[in-house]
Amino acid sequence: MKTTITCPSCNHEQTIDVTFKVNFFGCVSCLRYFDNTAAKAVVKETFKPFYFERSLSVGAAGTFDNESYTVTGLVIKSLQSLESWCEYLLQTQRGKPLYISESQGHFIKMEALDATFDMTSFEKNQIFEEIRYTRIAVAKPKVRLAVGFFEEDVLQPAKVTEFIAPPLIISREVYDETHTIWYKGAHLPRPTVKKAFELSKLAGRYGTGLVQPFYFEPFRVAQILLAMCLLVIGITMLRNYDRETTIVYDAFVPLNGASASDLVSNSFEVTGSRAPLTVHLASEVDNSWASTTIGLVNEETNEEIYATRDLEFYQGYEAGEHWTEGSKSDEFNFCGVPAGKYHFIINVSKSEIDTTTTGVHIRAESGMPVYHNMWIVLVVCVVLIIAAYIAKDKFEENRY
Repeated sequence: MKTTITCPSCNHEQTIDVTFKVNFFGCVSCLRYFDNTAAKAVVKETFKPFYFERSLSVGAAGTFDNESYTVTGLVIKSLQSLESWCEYLLQTQRGKPLYISESQGHFIKMEALDATFDMTSFEKNQIFEEIRYTRIAVAKPKVRLAVGFFEEDVLQPAKVTEFIAPPLIISREVYDETHTIWYKGAHLPRPTVKKAFELSKLAGRYGTGLVQPFYFEPFRVAQILLAMCLLVIGITMLRNYDRETTIVYDAFVPLNGASASDLVSNSFEVTGSRAPLTVHLASEVDNSWASTTIGLVNEETNEEIYATRDLEFYQGYEAGEHWTEGSKSDEFNFCGVPAGKYHFIINVSKSEIDTTTTGVHIRAESGMPVYHNMWIVLVVCVVLIIAAYIAKDKFEENRY
């Protein structure tokens, strides 16, 4: 039912839909906190304005699990480290309580465990419902602000111990060293909060939430990527199973002058599935260079693909030591060559002052097993797995 209370200090009226007796209340206008258990409300605390960027306000209505809740009060707490958070107290029309904690734009939804729960074993082994939790904090937070309607005195000092197993949390609050309340909660996604309270925006989010889960499970990612690796290895082995290397062209192209006219090779046939056509070049260049341009012509489609390679080799002596630069051989691929009939158009040239280089030996092979793409996939997958675990470790470091 709706309850209206007028602040004795500033006459501000506050109306909230509650089902409990309002024993304490905090005025949102003058920030005074009152004890309402006697015939006349008595000021128990006057709070100073405390800045906290929060998303909800007293009286806000939201829906969780098909039940309507109303924010009946909010309490802002902080530690000596100045770390602050806001606890929202919510209740349904039938009196079911719910608690939402907000810190730096991260939300946790919590419910009090039934008093009949025996948590003695949990204090020893920190295992609850077959999940192991880690204790991360023992603190006595200070209340910075309390507004709204309350059944219990929220200013009562409490020793709080938190245990986490992201995205889950268990919190223990001890009052006067005798009365203990246990809470169980879980990370509450921001989109869920926006939808529940029909908000257009929320307070800004910073850092990593106390029980915010990582964006993905690295172990699951590793399983998927390793399965992909096995699939790629299997496909590669299957494609290369019956593949045999065939020399389709092997000839020496002579150089009588500085260059040779375009040479058209005999036709040759490439069989099997698409695969690279590997071309090997070799020449006895010495302190000179030889350039080779090769065109691969598909005789069925007349499609032409050209490639140019230079062979350079230089040597000499400097300070009594022999040095060399370049190479007398090279190789390259015409990639993804389909089955069919082909021929080469070859042009070879050399330095005009070179009198020793007689030509270039050219050998072309088809059907060679291809593992290049497989190794690329394997390396990328391993890098992604390592990166996923590193990102998870960094994420956990920021949590604390």
